[in-house]
Amino acid sequence: MHRIDEKSCRDGSQTTRKISNEDTFSDNDYENIAVNCFRYLNFKTLDEVNRLTIKEYNLHMKAVRLKEVDTEYHIHLLAFNNFRVKAKKKAGRNKTRPVYRTFKKFFDYEQRIQEVLKPMEKTSQFSDASKFIKERREANGRNL
Repeated sequence: MHRIDEKSCRDGSQTTRKISNEDTFSDNDYENIAVNCFRYLNFKTLDEVNRLTIKEYNLHMKAVRLKEVDTEYHIHLLAFNNFRVKAKKKAGRNKTRPVYRTFKKFFDYEQRIQEVLKPMEKTSQFSDASKFIKERREANGRNL
């Protein structure tokens, strides 16, 4: 694993930091990594940034991007549900009525609570992960 070396070497007018024997990056790159760690990963000190490996940083940043996709999904779902709740259907000649007459018909809160609270099937802690991996492999045409 690559760790950011605290020692730096002069390369012309630009300071570079060593990640390993063969990899280097500029102070600007290091600053961008540090800013991202503070901004997106809630790091508080440069010591936390310096202990981070490049692989760990890349995984954390991938997780941040996935969280952003999840947020976009929820925003679009909210917009879709807003559209759906305003839906109308014909109720006779030149008349319409709401598809959902009450909020409970649109979203049954008590039913959802019961679904969450009902006893879960006993499964391995990794069953959801293995199911996800299987589905991804099937979707990509790789059955193992």
